[in-house]
Amino acid sequence: MARTVKEGATIGEVAAAAGVSRSTVSRVMNQRSTVAADIAERVRAAAAQLQYRPSSVARSLSLGRTNTLALVVPDLHDPVHQQILRGVTAAAAGRGYRVLVAESPADPAEEAEAALEARLRCDALVLVTPRMPERDLHDLLERSAPTVLVGRPAHDVAVPVVSVDHARGTSVLVDHLAALGHRRDLGPGGPRGDRGAGHGR
Repeated sequence: MARTVKEGATIGEVAAAAGVSRSTVSRVMNQRSTVAADIAERVRAAAAQLQYRPSSVARSLSLGRTNTLALVVPDLHDPVHQQILRGVTAAAAGRGYRVLVAESPADPAEEAEAALEARLRCDALVLVTPRMPERDLHDLLERSAPTVLVGRPAHDVAVPVVSVDHARGTSVLVDHLAALGHRRDLGPGGPRGDRGAGHGR
């Protein structure tokens, strides 16, 4: 007689249905290669029949990683930050990672604490145009590795940085407008203190 399918099956129920140990189920669910192909197939079939869904928390503890990246930005309404979010999300998804998004506090003094809290929940940190003082940034980077900085350099700290050459871009833009005959220009700006995308200049 077939077993009734139900939601919320436990790893123990899957192990019993497949005739294996709980640790074997765990290895199969975590895609470990130490389980024979026929046994792994039996476990997957039992898991599918019981509609078993592994606990993401338990899986993280077992593997020692969360497969999640923390993205911390100062303003989620900023179109530039939205594009960065889309790019990071797409790149992460292609490698089996999710993205936890956090908007940093308006007060730069609280920004480092918020970024570190996000990092502790994830495997790595993507920090976008942080506004904190240089000393606080250095301290954060020492505690949050691996971290990628976007839109702001970190002097004397060896971390990956993604930035735009604003000076070169502005030069190319001005030369192009001048070639079209324009003689008056306007400089782009943004909120004071925002170090990204040429803001605050």
